[in-house]
Amino acid sequence: FYAAADPGIFSTQSDQEALQPWRVGKIFRNGASGEGQPGEQCASTYQPDEQSDYVFGVWSGHTSERNGGQTWAAIELQAQREYISQGWATFPDAPTDPAELECDFFTLIDSRVPFTAGNTDPSAILEGAVLPAQGGLPLGAEFFLTVDDFYVQAGAPVTVSATARSADGGPVEGTVELALPGGWTASGGGTLTAASDGSQSATTFIVTPDPAAEPDTRFRLDASLMTGDGTGATSDVIEVVPPVRGTLQALPEIEQFREWAQELEVAQLDALIKPRLSIVTGGTREIPIVLQNFGVEPQSGTVALELPAGFEATEGVQEFTDLSPGGNATISFTVTNSDANLPTANAGGEEGDYDFAVVTTVGQQASTRTAALNVVPTTSVPGVGAAAQASPVASPVASPAASPIASAGMPAVDGQIGQGEYPGEVLDLSRVWEGDDPDSAQDASGTAQLVWAEDGLYVAVSVTDESLGTVLPAADAKRHWRTDSVEIAIDPLGTAANTSSTFKVGLFPTTAEGAPAAYRDADARQGPISETAPGMQVASTLSDPYSGYVLETFIPFDALPGPIDPERMTLNIFIYDSDTQDKTGQSRLGWSTWQGVQGDTYRWGAVILEGYPRLEDAATAETADPAIPLDATLSTNSPQSILQSTEDGVPIAGKPPVPDGDGVAIAGLAYQADQQQVGAILSAGSAGTIHMFLLGADGAVLGDLVAEVRAGESPQVAIPAPADPAGGTVLVSFETTEGAVQVLSVTMPE
Repeated sequence: FYAAADPGIFSTQSDQEALQPWRVGKIFRNGASGEGQPGEQCASTYQPDEQSDYVFGVWSGHTSERNGGQTWAAIELQAQREYISQGWATFPDAPTDPAELECDFFTLIDSRVPFTAGNTDPSAILEGAVLPAQGGLPLGAEFFLTVDDFYVQAGAPVTVSATARSADGGPVEGTVELALPGGWTASGGGTLTAASDGSQSATTFIVTPDPAAEPDTRFRLDASLMTGDGTGATSDVIEVVPPVRGTLQALPEIEQFREWAQELEVAQLDALIKPRLSIVTGGTREIPIVLQNFGVEPQSGTVALELPAGFEATEGVQEFTDLSPGGNATISFTVTNSDANLPTANAGGEEGDYDFAVVTTVGQQASTRTAALNVVPTTSVPGVGAAAQASPVASPVASPAASPIASAGMPAVDGQIGQGEYPGEVLDLSRVWEGDDPDSAQDASGTAQLVWAEDGLYVAVSVTDESLGTVLPAADAKRHWRTDSVEIAIDPLGTAANTSSTFKVGLFPTTAEGAPAAYRDADARQGPISETAPGMQVASTLSDPYSGYVLETFIPFDALPGPIDPERMTLNIFIYDSDTQDKTGQSRLGWSTWQGVQGDTYRWGAVILEGYPRLEDAATAETADPAIPLDATLSTNSPQSILQSTEDGVPIAGKPPVPDGDGVAIAGLAYQADQQQVGAILSAGSAGTIHMFLLGADGAVLGDLVAEVRAGESPQVAIPAPADPAGGTVLVSFETTEGAVQVLSVTMPE
């Protein structure tokens, strides 16, 4: 938004590609936080949680003549259903009763153009940017406020600037007036003054908030522009902060977002993400509270936690002294989940959140900020074989009902759970984290059992399932969420910020060839386990008649991306349930469950490997750098991308097209049944790499070929073809050594 309007940032696009900077009028985030009523008045009845937010709603019940009079709700749903591989094809139809249809909401982040606060017209989101703003200013005119600092203290002056720019990019003659909250004052400003470069006009105010303004509250500053061409309105938001605020220390990835928001001066986005930390059920952890002094003087005061039932802090009220102006300090509380019977994961609290308050007091002024604890399940895993000597017999585990007894022998990976093979706790994997609730335990449910040996981890998963989903061929054993499968996720150090530092594997209980299959996905080393986890074993048995399956696996420790901290390791196990034959899943179950928990490594369950050697350098231990196969993202290797490019004419990967006369051509396409291949003759106008895909009449890829070509040559090539591809298609991508691209689509002769 900001950089695109600066001609100096992307100068090569102007110099080499004839593109010009574009001053975008408004920028929004998709969605909003709040509540409202469905129906045609959804935009006007919506109440945002943060009253200073500018939220614009567009009713999904409006109809589209171009799409046969369908509502936009129905059209949106059709688009969602196109994402078949994520299981979205099963979304139910949109309501036909207009009173049940809701709005699509958008929250304003920033605006350069005039707009009317409180405008709930369906086209309000476009006001000033696509449609002329109310008041008569010409389309393209700009009017906006900027504040020196988003965070201000009650009674402390702040500079507010009003800027106006004509539709043709010049100064504006006129005056500006501010409309402030009660008790606020302003001085200066009024008449616009042209900038020295003639690009715009501005005026500056000194705004003083009410000395009694409520801290931790956001206020709107409204402004009106009066010119000879018309009038315009705009608004901005400012937050009154206490002398000192205490907040839960953010996770590293959340702190990175906050720093980005501060750097771009969109600090209001900080409120989008509630700060959260996980705590092991029945466990104790440090809760760090970050104190920030917003004032210009050293401050002293107190900070305390108001915890929900079932949690206790060792410390009560803690003091801080002489916190420097603009400075930060961290105070830690030792918090225990004193009631280990509280529900864990998304079964606990409010959608998994146990909210608590951080109360910071300076003098007579208190600041309260909300945060949350997520309670994750835990288990102790006994050792077997030689490792059994390290594991105590009848070791205590999280569940008082479990009584693990270490087995002397190691499990046989045979898809069956033998007596005594897994003496540890049985984990319940039946909680839903996404998708439909199963009709019953027979529809979808499961358990898992684990033991460790000197060289790896054994995991047995028992799944109850009344209907087997699509059985995929081994070559397509990926994207496991499309059918019945299991996913195991391991963070060996328990410190991963994302899954690139973890081991994550999808396991299929069966394939068209009759054997199970597994591949690593979205982790430190993606791909088939034969390549990415040598030594990993997988076995399964399916009941007959079918009512579920058992998946058993051995995961070598050396396949994990780093050393194991046996006291902090985390793990999660998921069950994907599909009851259809269209490669879509309906339910996702698991052990430690939240919406999107696959990527939220901090909310995976805690695992203690009983007797495993302690990691001496745990504080400094790191995982290996992830091996991300970038070739998997090359559009030249994607038949879907090639086909799309042949249809819409947009060069693949955004690269320049091959100049006329420098591309490739195909002649003599013919199916050679005796050799089970399709032969062709190529001609090339320049050197490069060609990738040819043979698609059957149903769109399935039957074979492919990669070849290097040289300018002026006409080589003969052959694409493997296990069956007659009559009525099929040959798709071709060509990339020259200079990086230009070309695509072709040729229909096979009947």
